[in-house]
Amino acid sequence: MASDDSVPTLDFPAAPMGAMPLNPVAPDPSKPLVRRTRDLIREFSRAFGRPVHAKPVFLTITERELLGKLIMEECAEYCIKGLGLRIGMQINESGRPAWIDQPAKLRLELNEGHLYDPIESADGLADMNVVIHFNANWHGFDLDAVTAEVHESNMSKLDGDGKPIINECQDEGCPHHGTMHECDARQDLTKPAGKILKGPGFRKPNIAAVIGIKICGCGAPIFYGREED
Repeated sequence: MASDDSVPTLDFPAAPMGAMPLNPVAPDPSKPLVRRTRDLIREFSRAFGRPVHAKPVFLTITERELLGKLIMEECAEYCIKGLGLRIGMQINESGRPAWIDQPAKLRLELNEGHLYDPIESADGLADMNVVIHFNANWHGFDLDAVTAEVHESNMSKLDGDGKPIINECQDEGCPHHGTMHECDARQDLTKPAGKILKGPGFRKPNIAAVIGIKICGCGAPIFYGREED
């Protein structure tokens, strides 16, 4: 990954040639409040005949591949078009792509000549948000409830003094001390610089309880029928 020092910056509202300048628009009080994403995507899914399950269901291989491809495509577009990055992957000795079973095996770096685009970034994040809720409907998850549980877990990452633990350079003599530079003196070399680390009081989220999944004696989840909501 390229260092932060190599990333071109813009002083807004200036914009690259050919791009639209940023002109913030004040909200119109006459317009109705924006509807929840969950409700919008349920409306979309029903209109296009896509599943909206009321409870978690077992997904077929075809369904799993489809949902995975949808979210990977939107994530890649956000990184490439919005953030101006390029995505790399490991290649095996035969020259064919190696299968990636861990996110850490993916490589992201600055794509020279491609600037940060706030419009593409906003569009990419919105597309991912749509696909995430679309997938949740198909799975049969109440994503709002799951997010609330994950939030409580995330807040438990603070240290004993209520302060965050950031994976950053710990060498006070290093010019990159306290920055998100990929320095070898950061706390955890297996995780990216700038990532929030877990504190001593960290509590894992109890996802199974939130989505109503029971675990059988063999450790496998027990699924319900494919009930539509």
